[in-house]
Amino acid sequence: MESPLALNTVANFELIFQALHSPSIVFSPELHILAVSDSYLRAVRRTREEIIGRYVFDVFTDNPNSLQLKAIQNAKEAYLRVIEHKKPLQGPLLRYDIRNSGETVNSVEEKYWESTLTPILDSTGSLLYILQELRDYTPELITEREAEKSVDHFRALTEGIGGVVWECNIPKNQLIWSPSYKNNFGYSDQELLTSLEEWDKNVHPEDYERIIADLELVKQTKGRTWTGKYRFLRADGTYAEVLDHGYIFYDEAGNIERMLGSMVDLGQQKQREQELRESNQRFERIAMATNDVIWDWSLHNDKLWWNEGIYTLFGYENKSTTSIEFWTERIHPEDAASVKDSINSFINSNETFWEQEYRFKCADGSYKIIHDQGYVIRDASDKPTRMVGAMLDITEKKKIEQERESQLNWMRKLLDSLPHMTWTATPEGITEYFNEQWIRYTGLTQAESLGFDSWLSAIHPEDQQRTIERWMESVNSGINYEIEYRIRNGKQGPFRWFLGKGVALRDAQGRIEKWVGSCIDIEDHKRAEEGLIEKNLELEHINQDLDGFVYTASHDLKLPIINMAGIFEELIQSAEFSDPEAPKMIGLFNKSLQQIHNTIHELSEVVKVQKTKRRDLEEVPIRAVVQDVALSLQNMITETYAQITTDFAEAPYVYFTKGSLKSVLYNLISNSIKYRAQDRTPQIKISTKIKDNFVELRISDNGLGLDMNKHQSKLFQMFKRFHNHVNGSGLGLYIVNRLLTNHGGYINVESSLGKGTTFLLYFKHNKIKN
Repeated sequence: MESPLALNTVANFELIFQALHSPSIVFSPELHILAVSDSYLRAVRRTREEIIGRYVFDVFTDNPNSLQLKAIQNAKEAYLRVIEHKKPLQGPLLRYDIRNSGETVNSVEEKYWESTLTPILDSTGSLLYILQELRDYTPELITEREAEKSVDHFRALTEGIGGVVWECNIPKNQLIWSPSYKNNFGYSDQELLTSLEEWDKNVHPEDYERIIADLELVKQTKGRTWTGKYRFLRADGTYAEVLDHGYIFYDEAGNIERMLGSMVDLGQQKQREQELRESNQRFERIAMATNDVIWDWSLHNDKLWWNEGIYTLFGYENKSTTSIEFWTERIHPEDAASVKDSINSFINSNETFWEQEYRFKCADGSYKIIHDQGYVIRDASDKPTRMVGAMLDITEKKKIEQERESQLNWMRKLLDSLPHMTWTATPEGITEYFNEQWIRYTGLTQAESLGFDSWLSAIHPEDQQRTIERWMESVNSGINYEIEYRIRNGKQGPFRWFLGKGVALRDAQGRIEKWVGSCIDIEDHKRAEEGLIEKNLELEHINQDLDGFVYTASHDLKLPIINMAGIFEELIQSAEFSDPEAPKMIGLFNKSLQQIHNTIHELSEVVKVQKTKRRDLEEVPIRAVVQDVALSLQNMITETYAQITTDFAEAPYVYFTKGSLKSVLYNLISNSIKYRAQDRTPQIKISTKIKDNFVELRISDNGLGLDMNKHQSKLFQMFKRFHNHVNGSGLGLYIVNRLLTNHGGYINVESSLGKGTTFLLYFKHNKIKN
């Protein structure tokens, strides 16, 4: 005896065809349209009368929005392959735009379609029909585009407040950094970290074990987010204290596949540099490929019929699934009551279409979230007799939605946790968001802060006009926004200085989509800056006074001393001295006059040093100048048997003035001879080498040496002397130091009492000759 279901095959086919989720269409081998589902008509916005019986490409001509897309040509090629080979074909992704109903011919909606072409053959293998099932891929494609745009915006937002974005591919052991990495940490392109091992080396040794333990804990618990605070090595060898946020992506096996995150240099908060707005993430995109599970429910005897989808999707054998209890017992207990009430109410109503989302148990005991929809069939008396419908697995879709919502919530919390005040605004300059730091600091609510100029109430009255003018300049031109202004702490509190910055986020066409920015506290920096200005003015006055004194001493005193010496010489020539001590006293007087004359001469040299200009610099050969100095000191060298050795192979030139270099070398070499140890022959070694951006000129001797603990702070002061058994003015080292610093160099001293002294002179390196 045939089953009741078999007796109604034709009717069942029509109803099942209409219940399919996928828009479906049936063609003849000549590509005439024989049947279409309701969902197909809704998708393409056509009526049956418009298309049934017509040649498909008379109905669907070239893409109404762009003739260059070749959708029709690609579709024809797909149909012809199915007709020729009589095998199913997964069609290419096509763009075919749909005209908006009730609109003009040129009003269309951009659409992308995936299709499956299935040939239907008779018993002899001849082609009877072609079944085409469509899937509207447009929402997923738009989502993918939005995801890419979201990542670009995240990078712009992070770098807009001075941060660094990074991405780590675990299987490939590969690190990728945003361009701001070089600016924040000082590395060149050649020095960029590209592997995890290199990152390990840059984490401070005292922080490394803790950070690795934190990461391992997140990995063990399958956590999605990680935050770490540690010290990170800069290119100059110092460490930056950073706050690092990361989002973790896992593969299907539960292994970490990649990480995406951002890094903020916390130390830069005190140095007026921008802080990272942390971590907007790149969302995982999972392509959903779901199968319909078709069902037919007889309301007379509560028997169910299922297609093969009941096995492929849920794992059940078809023969064991024919009772209505099979279905109701597998609805999740938390969903069962609402689903039963919903479908019973529907059957007893006058409605024809029902749909519901709920959890359904699989054969392995797990649950899938499904979207279930069906049509009711009524008899002549309008009594419901059966329902036909289809289940669609939306588990992955729900998981993605939950994951996305979780990530968005995490991102909002992360932004609210940033130490700086951050904000966003529309392309027209209307603020639409302030983070929690702004609310807490200013005491303004979101409602009081949002709008075109509501936030100005927190700005100092003297700064408001220039602030809004600068903001409008950026809004109108699109240039980055930057200004220093004062913001009140609370509605009645004091004002503090802040650096306001903003950048425009743009779409692919360069149009501004949103403004994002931050307010960074620079109060301490401003105070230090004001203090520095005062100190510079004070030093400038002191230098002016000093120059005046030196000028007076070196010029106004010179003539009286010369006159005194002349008068004393005349006195000696004309007078007779009977005192036996007279020659000794005359000698002492002449010696004192000579010391005064030498001091005045050296003060004159100080004046020259002060007025030396950088524009006089040239490439000076060191060996030639050393030879000139040695010739000038020939008597001292001969008397003391001093030995001078040189090595200028690595750097034979310095960028300096010849006269200044001679003065420097004369002072230091003569000092090495004057302050020699009496028990050994003076040994003076002079050499050069390249060190970073400087030429290092090293002058070493084996003389008396200095007590550096006692004298280091006074080495380069005027009139300071450290050995009294030799005559001197105490100006030599002062002159050497000023000559070097005036031209961008500097000097270091290494000395041991009784062993000798080494002077390390650093000249700005000119790479043309060296």
